[in-house]
Amino acid sequence: MKKIIILFTVILGLTFIFESCKKNDAEPKYNATATVSPALTSPTGGAEVTLLLSDSATPFMFGWSKAVYTINEGVLSNPVYSLFVVQADSSWDNATELINTTSLTYEPIVYELNNALYILGLTPEVPTLLKIRVSSIIGTVGATNTMSEEINITATIFEPPTPPEPGGPSMWVPGAYQGWSPATAPQIWDVDEDGVFEGYVYFPDGASFDGNFKFTANPDWVDGGNYGSDGTEFGLDTDSGAGNLEIPGPGGYWLTCDVITLKWSYVEQSYGVIGSGILNGDWTEDVDMVAPTAGPYNVIETTIDVTASQDAGALRFKYRLDNDWAVAYGADAGTNVLSTSGPDIEMPDGPGNYTFKMDMSKPEFTFELIKN
Repeated sequence: MKKIIILFTVILGLTFIFESCKKNDAEPKYNATATVSPALTSPTGGAEVTLLLSDSATPFMFGWSKAVYTINEGVLSNPVYSLFVVQADSSWDNATELINTTSLTYEPIVYELNNALYILGLTPEVPTLLKIRVSSIIGTVGATNTMSEEINITATIFEPPTPPEPGGPSMWVPGAYQGWSPATAPQIWDVDEDGVFEGYVYFPDGASFDGNFKFTANPDWVDGGNYGSDGTEFGLDTDSGAGNLEIPGPGGYWLTCDVITLKWSYVEQSYGVIGSGILNGDWTEDVDMVAPTAGPYNVIETTIDVTASQDAGALRFKYRLDNDWAVAYGADAGTNVLSTSGPDIEMPDGPGNYTFKMDMSKPEFTFELIKN
């Protein structure tokens, strides 16, 4: 997916949590002692940082040294680090958590960092003094937390562009998996109107699966608006007699259709739900989601039993791509709009049987949580 497109929609619902979501191993760790606290290595104290719209897709590097712990009993797990930022004249109680990770680096693109600082309250084009620090935590029962020394930097942000309205030009994806009906087929979207349509489609397994589909510019088979194969790998042809396009097997795919270059592509994707009270509750294993056999084919779901939180906190979860934290979706309290920078989603109704849904039928992803 084009990351910058996602970030333009992220700003609509983007707010960061003010305290760390501690995703720790479920196995208790005892008598862990921090002997060396983490220390920020990038940026350095006193740095002057100017974020530019023209650099939106450029990564910005945060880095820190490893925290060192000793342990008298049990198995020592990897520390979980949280990176915090706040305006220098404000309390740490008002800080934004930029990332929660086991890595020693965090590299948001400039656009994502600019949005975070804009929401923190920085005025565009005005240099603002910030303070930054990183914490590490290890263990669950009797968890040990240690904090780095804070550093100060001066940051100047740009005014975020007004994001496009949700929706925009779309393309339908009819195929054998849904009866070759454009009118009821899932849609993919050209959010920035550059001729490149993108979106998620789930092709369910079953006797009818053959992997064949086409793109249509209308919810029907009007001549001139259909895109099939030109006979080459990933080449498109608008002739009504063009061959079918094909994906290799059932499952979820991020599809791209470029009507300018007449090329298409796919990336296999698997989404799952992960969190406290889910499976062993240690935030390391996902429950995969699938689309119903009868559709809709860009809304995926799973129904599972959720137990009490294993980390003694509130029940909470996220949606995760390909069993990895590189892309994980949370949401701000009171909204169902998903964001890669959103906090954990709470389950205030407690343990029970839940259906988790992730709706990717529009450019702005949303979720639904149903207690059965």
